[in-house]
Amino acid sequence: MVYVMEQILFGALVGGAVGYFGTKLQTFCFKRDGMVETYLNLIPIALAILAFYLAEAFSGNGFIAAFFAGLYAGNTSKMARGHIKDFAESEGELLVLISFFIFGLAFVPMTLPYVTVEVMLYALLSLTLLRMLPVMISLIGTKLDLSTRAFIAWFGPRGIASILYVLIVAHEMGSIKGFETLYAVVTVTVLMSILAHGLSAQPLANWYAKRHRQGEPDADGEDSKV
Repeated sequence: MVYVMEQILFGALVGGAVGYFGTKLQTFCFKRDGMVETYLNLIPIALAILAFYLAEAFSGNGFIAAFFAGLYAGNTSKMARGHIKDFAESEGELLVLISFFIFGLAFVPMTLPYVTVEVMLYALLSLTLLRMLPVMISLIGTKLDLSTRAFIAWFGPRGIASILYVLIVAHEMGSIKGFETLYAVVTVTVLMSILAHGLSAQPLANWYAKRHRQGEPDADGEDSKV
């Protein structure tokens, strides 16, 4: 319990400090011609990496730190917020595509021998019910209509995070019995996610946009306008 609290507390503190002071330093340098605008889009990833390693050095969780760094940077600096958005839409997308390329090149061939019917079934459940249901439950009480809640649940957390988590487990736990099965489940789930979400993204986005433009009532009788 103490370990978990340290991870959360120090991760949040270090991340918040890096995000806040990092953006202040960015603004200071830019206004005094100490930095050219071309490099501003690199600040978000630099702050995330710095927050991660500083938090790990102080017994905090690096991922929580990176999250808080982005949270503070985006909410305390209008300049940083704009460049975080630009990074996510350009360099961030490129990094995601590179990650998926490496995933397909290295992860998938390694886990094919361990893919079984049970692995496929659990991966399918992870992609649908086990992932979507908690999201739907968490949105109960919001003013979002049913179609919006379902849309968020389907396109919610997926992909890159799962790859990262299994690598962390591999690093922290080392070689343990049954790890091949865990590795195979994550790999198959991510592979299914790439195919299912990739194929459904544009059609469902078009359907959702059309539905909300028309303002049709939802299945539960609520207005579909958010």
